Amino acid sequence: MNQNIDEKAKSAKHKAEQLWQKLKQERDEIHVQMHLAKSEVKDQWKELEEQWEHLNRKMHDEKVKLAAASGAVKESNEDIAESLHKLMDDVKAGYHSVREKLR
Repeated sequence: MNQNIDEKAKSAKHKAEQLWQKLKQERDEIHVQMHLAKSEVKDQWKELEEQWEHLNRKMHDEKVKLAAASGAVKESNEDIAESLHKLMDDVKAGYHSVREKLR
């Protein structure tokens, strides 16, 4: 049973890491295009950058917590993963909005 919990924790961690990498790539691509952007988009980008910094700190903190917990507290790990996914979804939606405005 503990092995099943460990596998679920590893799967959640892997999914979060994949989404994290996609967001990082999208952020880098948009950042390159920002020099051409209008001020409205730049303001939205500034807000997204603040969210990104918050997410970046939280991702680091939660990775440390997940490593320490090592599957011992299943509910806690799921709550952490859910919280991170919500933050990443919010940032992803913001990046999508900025990308659409840059087209």
